[in-house]
Amino acid sequence: ATRMAATVPVAFFGLGRMGFPMAARLAAKCPVLGWNRTPKDLPQGVVGLTDFKSLSSVKYIFTCVSNSAVVSEILDQIWPHLAAGTVLVDCTSGDPDTSTAICSRLQTIGAGFLDAPISGGVTGAQNGTLTVMVGGKRALLDDVRPLLECFSTNIVHVGENAGSGHALKGINNLMNVAHLLIAAEGLVALAKRGIDPETALAAINGSSGRSLATTARFPDHVLTRMFAHGFTMELMDKDAGIGVSVLKSSFPQASLLPEAARIFHAAEGLVGPQADYTEAVRFLEAQGGVVLAKKAPPQ
Repeated sequence: ATRMAATVPVAFFGLGRMGFPMAARLAAKCPVLGWNRTPKDLPQGVVGLTDFKSLSSVKYIFTCVSNSAVVSEILDQIWPHLAAGTVLVDCTSGDPDTSTAICSRLQTIGAGFLDAPISGGVTGAQNGTLTVMVGGKRALLDDVRPLLECFSTNIVHVGENAGSGHALKGINNLMNVAHLLIAAEGLVALAKRGIDPETALAAINGSSGRSLATTARFPDHVLTRMFAHGFTMELMDKDAGIGVSVLKSSFPQASLLPEAARIFHAAEGLVGPQADYTEAVRFLEAQGGVVLAKKAPPQ
């Protein structure tokens, strides 16, 4: 199966922060045709896709764009050039219902679809250590696996239904938001009692209240005031919204996660859509009248 990856040309739509390094890693294994909505430099080894007619010789098409609406637009543009047996692998953090519809549409011409959203950030994409959450037929995943292994060390088959990977990614990112806000609320309350946030985290991170927010995001991005994880409020707000739509359709009784999404959305109004997602903490700091920063070292 791994020999397959050396000869079959692959198309990659969306050469952004994540797509750029992913396409570069694929290009080290097989010919890659790259396309981006706004013209930009191509990753090393990637050839520009200038004419969609050349897609007729491509079996695997990857998309890694901002949302499912863009995936649908791309599909409309390339539709006349798709052949039976083509497989669309959507690495966008997309909407499960749109993905189900895209899958049905592709089935009408004998083409396949996997939703394969990714987690692990730009560093994970560059190092080839992303997690991929795959929805769709296992046989298709087995076929595509050698390509996914170019940029992933953790490929999870979520379920046979298209959209199941996107549902999981939406919930994962909504949980991420909730963990960040929970840590912020706790640390703001402690700061107002005179308890230094670094001291609080030294205890919490050896205790049962810890999370990725307390072990990584707060020490690296909040207490330092760097706010440079590299994922925008706007994109995280979109993902949190997908998570909320999954809850509304499948578990409408849920109350904690929708509330986290609501607070995060309000925070976006304060810090702006292009701010780093860790800056959502500023919204709760403003409410509490404190700043969660490292103490200056004694002079």
